[in-house]
Amino acid sequence: MRKNGIPDIPDPQDGRLLVPKDRIDTNSPQFKKAMNACRDVAHVGGGSENGNG
Repeated sequence: MRKNGIPDIPDPQDGRLLVPKDRIDTNSPQFKKAMNACRDVAHVGGGSENGNG
């Protein structure tokens, strides 16, 4: 994600990516592009108050 334009993304915890929605707009084109680029290594799960991505 960092290499694809989301520099403030935290490290995954327990194999899950927790996206702080107060710092990262998950609806932005930049975020969607980064998610698409990382899809082969991402383990996308259900939502939480932090927003898993």
